Amino acid sequence: MKEPFWWPIWIGPQQQHEPHTKLGGGCPLLYPLPGSTHCPTQGCSTFENITLRNIRIERPLLSPGVILGNETNPIKNLIMENVTVEASKWKPFHGKWPFHEKKFPFRGRYKCKHVEGSCKGCDPLPSCM
Repeated sequence: MKEPFWWPIWIGPQQQHEPHTKLGGGCPLLYPLPGSTHCPTQGCSTFENITLRNIRIERPLLSPGVILGNETNPIKNLIMENVTVEASKWKPFHGKWPFHEKKFPFRGRYKCKHVEGSCKGCDPLPSCM
């Protein structure tokens, strides 16, 4: 993927919010921008046996991705092989935009919770694997 604007990798709850409706318990499209910091997962949704292989992400504007499982029903058997991110030499803030905020969007790393699996040849390495 070359210069993806939004999340290059997203595994987890559906981002949703229809205009002129209340969000309720859903995950907002603007997650994790300020004001949209909560993205709940559902225990009734099962994610398992997912393989990501030989993926090269070049100069992402945001962090490499979001991988969110549920505490009671984690993502199971997520295999990541040779998933790499190439940062921009000329735009060092890419992948860490906006670079002046410490928490958004995860400072060039994955947002990763409640995942069982493995990662081989990945850079950066998701913290929960």
